[in-house]
Amino acid sequence: MGDPLRDMVGEIDAEKLPHPQMRAMYLYWLSACEGDAAPPVAALDPLKLPRRALPHMGVLEVEGDPPRFRARLVGTELVSATGEDITGQIVDDLPGIAPQLVRFRWAVEHKRPYFVSSPLTWSDRDFIRYDALGLPFLDDEGRVVRLVFVFGFS
Repeated sequence: MGDPLRDMVGEIDAEKLPHPQMRAMYLYWLSACEGDAAPPVAALDPLKLPRRALPHMGVLEVEGDPPRFRARLVGTELVSATGEDITGQIVDDLPGIAPQLVRFRWAVEHKRPYFVSSPLTWSDRDFIRYDALGLPFLDDEGRVVRLVFVFGFS
């Protein structure tokens, strides 16, 4: 396995994001930021989130230290592309998830968003490529407690 952080983009330009649902969600995330800090988890209000992003979203709950990641929400487009709904599952032990875990932990540690384009190694549909925008959300103590992903598939 190569370096999972090598292909990750940590400096994001909304205009260069390849999918409209990602641009919409990134602009929402930026608008919810508090100064230089990532937005609070309270900003994850389904009534305020960009509608076009919802079917393409995956939400991970960050639990414990060291962090583990539980799928809280898996959008319909994600289920369709991967062929499974992992809602409620701890994703750390999914086959092929190791590169993604490195990126999840980076987002938790740095409290910053990232973009990546990669093969779908964590599904038996590894012939599919995906783009993912990962966005951290914080609790009242400044810890990342949710990672929200917006996906695009090809």
